[in-house]
Amino acid sequence: MATNNEIKYIQSIIGRAELNESFYQHLQNQSSGNDGENYFKSVLDCIPEIIYITDYQFQLNNHVQIDAIVIDDSAIYLFEIKNYKGIYEFEGSNFKNNYGGSMTSPMLQIDRINFAFQKLTANLNINKPIITKLVFTNPYFNLKNPTLYKDNIILPSEIGQLKSLFKNNHIETNMKIKQKLLNARNDFSHIYQQSITIPFRNGKPGIRCPKCKRLYTVKSELKKQKCQCQLCEEVMDKTYVYEKNLLELWYLKQQPFTIEEAMWWLGEGSEKSIRRLCNKLFLSETNRYKKYYLEDEYNGAY
Repeated sequence: MATNNEIKYIQSIIGRAELNESFYQHLQNQSSGNDGENYFKSVLDCIPEIIYITDYQFQLNNHVQIDAIVIDDSAIYLFEIKNYKGIYEFEGSNFKNNYGGSMTSPMLQIDRINFAFQKLTANLNINKPIITKLVFTNPYFNLKNPTLYKDNIILPSEIGQLKSLFKNNHIETNMKIKQKLLNARNDFSHIYQQSITIPFRNGKPGIRCPKCKRLYTVKSELKKQKCQCQLCEEVMDKTYVYEKNLLELWYLKQQPFTIEEAMWWLGEGSEKSIRRLCNKLFLSETNRYKKYYLEDEYNGAY
């Protein structure tokens, strides 16, 4: 799952740089996967008294990552979430789509996850059946042979049935199991995290609409507090638009920036007003020749 900073980078770079096909595909995969996992978590949050863990990582012989775990009275459910779009079918050990693409069947992936998790729970003296399911979250996904693994798959149209799947009458017992799992949890994101950045100099400066995310469409007039996007027609406070675009400057540069860079990035506004905004939004390294940054995200690595 993409980190919060990766998500912000992805949201900021689209439309501001020329991306080659492989880089754009990588960004799309990051964004799509994260959308699916966030959607599934939102569904779980609507189920009363549910006990769950998301993005669970642990190590036995290898690193294992599980998108979501639900602990109920009868079993522990493991969910592998896919946000694929298009028409797919299982063909032996492959999973093929209508665009001619082919990948290893995700059923093999959930088999490996189940096997590793069985070992983990045995080591932790957790005695509950393990049920592993593959969840497809994208409403534009269609499976040509859905009956092949019917008991192991949840299709987009079936996600609403989750509310009736879980029972949690033994909350205390189930919470103890959750705590055991959390105590055995590891975090390997720093190992697998791949750089998805491009040189900052390749990014395009300018005002971008915070709503429709298009560059150069926001019309603002001197001495007026409101501005309007000529594409999506959203009327916004000019200060709000400047703030959002200055944050994008930070997420894309990933290093402290000067007031001159802030003014270049926005392309409009007085030095006094931009400096006031920077002082409000960011911290600065020195009182003189200030460079601005966000404290929680400035440690040399993005």
